[in-house]
Amino acid sequence: SLGRLVDSGWQPAQVAARQPIGNVAAPARATVRIAGGAGRVEAVQIGMASDYPLDFLESTTLRVSLISPSGTRAIVVPAGAAFAADTMTFDLAAVNAFIDETGNGDWTLEVVDTALAAGAETKGNLTSFKIRVLGH
Repeated sequence: SLGRLVDSGWQPAQVAARQPIGNVAAPARATVRIAGGAGRVEAVQIGMASDYPLDFLESTTLRVSLISPSGTRAIVVPAGAAFAADTMTFDLAAVNAFIDETGNGDWTLEVVDTALAAGAETKGNLTSFKIRVLGH
């Protein structure tokens, strides 16, 4: 038996007023610490918002990754994905790359503009990040 389901509930990150989405050398990052959560992860759900402009249904150069407390990195949105939105924002994405890892600790969202040249001005900012960890 897996035991009872442990749900962290939605936990918001404290995102700085201006968290620029830079290139691979300077990504936007937001971290949430989960305490008293699942000992073994089954699934992770995230949401994020930004003011980074998108062209409706055109592929984006942004890559969104989630990094677990154990250091495992999962690409949630690969560069080249298309969105039916004006900005890079989504309410729910599910990730199962962290099966059986601990749910407790620091979870970090990383957003990168893969086409942004070094020293170039960013096109937008990460404005919010939330996470929910489910497991046993």
